[in-house]
Amino acid sequence: MKQISKIFIVLILFFANIVVYAVIYGNDIVDGFPEPEAGNIESSVTEGASLFFQGMADLMNLFDEGEKGAVNELFPNTSNLLDSTITRFKMAKEKYALAANIGKTADKTRCNFTYLKNFDYDRFAEENGLMDEIVMDVKKYLANGDAVGFYRRIADDLDNLITRLGILKEKLTSKPAFYRDDYWQLLRQASRLMLFGNYGTMVGKTAYKLL
Repeated sequence: MKQISKIFIVLILFFANIVVYAVIYGNDIVDGFPEPEAGNIESSVTEGASLFFQGMADLMNLFDEGEKGAVNELFPNTSNLLDSTITRFKMAKEKYALAANIGKTADKTRCNFTYLKNFDYDRFAEENGLMDEIVMDVKKYLANGDAVGFYRRIADDLDNLITRLGILKEKLTSKPAFYRDDYWQLLRQASRLMLFGNYGTMVGKTAYKLL
């Protein structure tokens, strides 16, 4: 059973490396904004994505230590990994929040998200074998041309991850142990956030090509 868990962590690490490119380059969503907002948003999103994946690397190492600690009850680097992950996620959240705020200042008469509004999300999900629930979550924002909401959602989800990490830190500070449910919850939240950003960019890139 432990071997299966370790294999699953390796798969998540591999998956994270695939998603990095798609989430960092959210250009096909940014293209709906006019300049100079588009360029400023792109810069903020790129920086935020970089920080997010640095935090994800720390989080994966935290999972690795938790997996080992469940056996030997040793957690030598957990505190440092938690601090690093929280710090990077906070910085990433600020960048995504900034992107959303810049988008709010854009002249609405010059924004054009028609390519996202007219996109066939259901067909895209079926053809690419994507998770319907997450695609529909993405659709809720992009099909309404709400790129600002899309970035704000990422910032909010990062904030939720930060809160969850803080809870785990308090528990580990009080009593070093393997808190299984907390690790499971963190893994689910982080994986969903990766997919949300990935699917959004996949939609944007595909929809923009159809113009």
